[in-house]
Amino acid sequence: MNFALKERFFLLALVVFTAALQFFYLHEIRDNPFFTRPVLDEAIHLEWAGRWANDEAWFPGEPFFRAPLYPLLLSGAMRLFGRDYVILRVLQMLLALATPVLVYALGRALHSRTAGAVAGILAACYGMILYFNASFLIVVLLLPLDLGALLLLLRARAHEDHEEREDRGERPLWFGAGLLLGLSAIARPNILLFAIAIGAWAGVRALRHRLAPYALGLLLPIVPVTLHNLSQGEFVPIAWQAGTNFYIGNNRAADGMTAIAPGTEGTWWGGYRDLIRIAEEAEGRTLARTEISSYWFGRGLDEIAADPAHAARLLLKKTWLLIADFEVSNNQGIYFFAQFSPLLSKLMLFGMGLLFPLAFLGVVVTRGSRARTLLLLFLAAYALSIVLFFVTARYRMPLVPVLLVFAACGLVAIVDWIRKRAYVPLAFTLVALAGLSALAHAPLLAVEKDRFAQGYYNIGTVLLQEGNAQEALTWFQKAIDEEPAYRNARYNLGLSYSLLGRHTEAEEALRALLAVSPGDTPAQRTLGSVYESMGRYDDAAREYAASLRTGAPEPEVLFSLGALRALRSVPRAGDNGITGRDGITGRNEIAGTDEIAGGFALLRARGREGEIAIWIERLVARGIEPALVDSLAGARPAR
Repeated sequence: MNFALKERFFLLALVVFTAALQFFYLHEIRDNPFFTRPVLDEAIHLEWAGRWANDEAWFPGEPFFRAPLYPLLLSGAMRLFGRDYVILRVLQMLLALATPVLVYALGRALHSRTAGAVAGILAACYGMILYFNASFLIVVLLLPLDLGALLLLLRARAHEDHEEREDRGERPLWFGAGLLLGLSAIARPNILLFAIAIGAWAGVRALRHRLAPYALGLLLPIVPVTLHNLSQGEFVPIAWQAGTNFYIGNNRAADGMTAIAPGTEGTWWGGYRDLIRIAEEAEGRTLARTEISSYWFGRGLDEIAADPAHAARLLLKKTWLLIADFEVSNNQGIYFFAQFSPLLSKLMLFGMGLLFPLAFLGVVVTRGSRARTLLLLFLAAYALSIVLFFVTARYRMPLVPVLLVFAACGLVAIVDWIRKRAYVPLAFTLVALAGLSALAHAPLLAVEKDRFAQGYYNIGTVLLQEGNAQEALTWFQKAIDEEPAYRNARYNLGLSYSLLGRHTEAEEALRALLAVSPGDTPAQRTLGSVYESMGRYDDAAREYAASLRTGAPEPEVLFSLGALRALRSVPRAGDNGITGRDGITGRNEIAGTDEIAGGFALLRARGREGEIAIWIERLVARGIEPALVDSLAGARPAR
């Protein structure tokens, strides 16, 4: 059997082995409470894709806030197969079969077929790759796109040794590399820092033979996204999220890994609205989305300039987080999730604490390899694009396959020294590896692997969404016991009590949250609702009004406040005390009309016209004159 045939058999076996691991993992997590109830960014991606699959707009009239490629592909899968979570995950896992094969090819190019084989096996068995392949997150796309681009770039440079083939073979490879990086950019734009750095790596002769086809490929996926954003009235090349993320990762309260801006609601939609509201209130006008991004970039730079010592410490911490033996969760508790899969729990024992030292050794032993420069350039550029913002497990994942390639070279070198009985370099190497591993395991994080507060919170949230507030209480309390400062758990605890009609306990929980987090808009809204249910109408109106001062207006709050004011300003018979002088406005005339009209205007502005008739009926049922409600709502929509 010739070597080429052996290599093909190995690659086939690698694909089969990878598929077996992935499908066994999929079987294990089917009983996981989040399998059919994705949370946070996974839920957002599915909602976004679902709307596109149904030909509905997402953020109508606005440029993209986030890069659109992953939801776009997910929507195509939904059109064909519906919202079947098993099928959607299987499709992702089929795509992910390319990752270990590409890692093999890079290891072969960097060192040898043996190193490539070790790297491919490590990629198939790496726990976090397995985890993200089955998650509705962007990582599953990024790995094959970035690895494919690196491989094409290496092959393109190899043509330098065959100048007579340059015109025929080099340009398509540069075009293909640019195309893959362009696709990666419209999935997560920070790859653009590496894409730009390629110009320096390409060399002096790049303009004619390399950069022109490369730039064409790079721009081909990006231009349609830019044109879409232009059609929404703004020049946004891909997405306008960068400014907000820069502030989140660099403000003086930042810890380098938390994806919540100070003073904003700790939910995805609430945080999004607050970031817009705060910027517009600061500028005193309605802002374009690019202006909002620029505002937050400016705020982030101001925070750095105001306390450069803190900024320097934060940068060092974020750099350490890149190589720390800890997976920073910001979608769901990764270590909590791993409890539902014995396979994942075992595979995660080989994490960054071992990967980083072995990769460092691989960098040392591959000196002289032409592939080494490109892979180091990728690691440096991509790492910089992360530490400029903040570090989480999924953000650093594109670094992992390249580190696996270097780690495989390090392992091959160790085996070679053992075989040759070169004990002196082996001893020095093992001491150095132990030191680097100790650095990666250093207890510099306040969060520990065995703390499951986020997992408890997510289970409680799932139960709450399913209407099981009673059982959700237990999980929110567990999250608070584990992490007393957990804002979202405290809020949902109060919300659960409210939904159960346990108003006194709800009031206590929400007031406790407001005591440590004054101006928490959702807590004020919910507390207003609790007071209204208790018949404490002045207190309810006070909390509703406070929430409008501290957060973005919501139709539900405007309607509630408007109804309370209108009912308390108009004498009526038999309304059990909701009559007489308006204790809120101090007027003996109809109040609340501005709030009610504003609520209807917000529904229209947010494309929720179908709810107008429902709210008309609700307001009339609460005692507001039908003619008044109709006049505030405009013409009653057809039903």
